[in-house]
Amino acid sequence: MRTLLLYVYMLSVLFLRICIALYKLASCCEYRTVASMFGVGKTTVHRYVYMFSKALCRKKNEYIKWYSSEEAKTIAQLSQRKYKYPQAIGAIDGSHIPINAPLDGKADYLCRKGYPSIVLQAVVDTHIKFRDVYANTAGAAHDATVFYRSPLSKLIATNMPQGDITINDTVIPLHILGDPAYPLSAKIMKGFVGTNLNPADDSFNVYLSSARMCVEIAFGRLKSRWRMLQKRMDLETKASPRIITACCILHNMCEDLKVPLPATNQLEEANAMLYPQPAAEHYDRVDERHAYQMRAAIRDFLAETEPLRKSFHR
Repeated sequence: MRTLLLYVYMLSVLFLRICIALYKLASCCEYRTVASMFGVGKTTVHRYVYMFSKALCRKKNEYIKWYSSEEAKTIAQLSQRKYKYPQAIGAIDGSHIPINAPLDGKADYLCRKGYPSIVLQAVVDTHIKFRDVYANTAGAAHDATVFYRSPLSKLIATNMPQGDITINDTVIPLHILGDPAYPLSAKIMKGFVGTNLNPADDSFNVYLSSARMCVEIAFGRLKSRWRMLQKRMDLETKASPRIITACCILHNMCEDLKVPLPATNQLEEANAMLYPQPAAEHYDRVDERHAYQMRAAIRDFLAETEPLRKSFHR
């Protein structure tokens, strides 16, 4: 009997710890507010959040998985049926997570929006699930710089899913969609840059933007469910990447379980339009001729098979 009671007690303590950590992550409440609600000390809440996020991050590879080739082909087909754009397996973008920056080197954390942050770089698929996340770069860094510093740059160079097709005599591999901040390559496709684009180029940009909206939606859902990411996190800077990664894991769990969004859902694309990341044309490499051929082939394919669309700025 004592063993059973001890087992029940241990389960209740574990359940309480998880509830406290989840409540803190899902709210904008300060530590002392959460502590008062659950009848524990502020330091206890702090410790439970750290323990919970650390335990989740150990399981990262089980919940945030890179594509297999067969899975990538299925996602590309789904994306084409939905958005008309071929061979896209997901989209990449960065989102700024507000933090308390350290006094030493604070300027490195000030993002273009004017507050200290850490950049969350993520690849998101059509199912609005994270496929890769990286949250270890100070907010002042350009998205292209974050990409080259992250393990993702090596991952897509060595382990990109295979599934080429041919469009207009041009081989089109499976690839990820990015905004102008990212380098153009055969692995990352971005739109044409400029304001006086011809109708075909402009239409290509619209189709690409529609297909890559999944990453903006994912950021919006992430911050709506885990509202701790919306305000400046009251914890040490070095702990922020682990908390952010834990929230991304929880996001994928919620998407798998079809958990409804909070009523106050706000999509990330509004901020993206107000504070666009500068283009990274200087990162483009001359030897990536195939990427330019790919973009032209997909542009011509869309112009031939789908109605021309216009962007709002024209």
